[in-house]
Amino acid sequence: MFKGKKGTNINPHAMMKAQELLEAATSTFERREFTAEVDGVKVVLSGKRELLSVDSGSDSVSKDLLMKAYEMANHELTHERHLTLVRIRNQVTKEFRVDIKGAVPDVAEAVAYMDKRQSAS
Repeated sequence: MFKGKKGTNINPHAMMKAQELLEAATSTFERREFTAEVDGVKVVLSGKRELLSVDSGSDSVSKDLLMKAYEMANHELTHERHLTLVRIRNQVTKEFRVDIKGAVPDVAEAVAYMDKRQSAS
């Protein structure tokens, strides 16, 4: 989970707290469901990115509508996941004055996503 750079001192208390928070968040997140609907096609994804259900109200589903609904649900899932990781990073930074971004690749990805999103607005 943690990837430290050679020769850097990482606060073990901060890393233990970060690991505890990340594990709890991951466990909670994986149980959540993310739903999107496009023109009557409803897609439900789990927090593990598993497709739970597809509902269109008919026997056939347009591939384009299915893909749009899936992409919307996946986008919501990704956004919520990144938001959660950035909140954990901020909490650890505030409490321990240590930025875990360099030690946790998922957090670094989340921070880059949020920075990109903020610069686009």
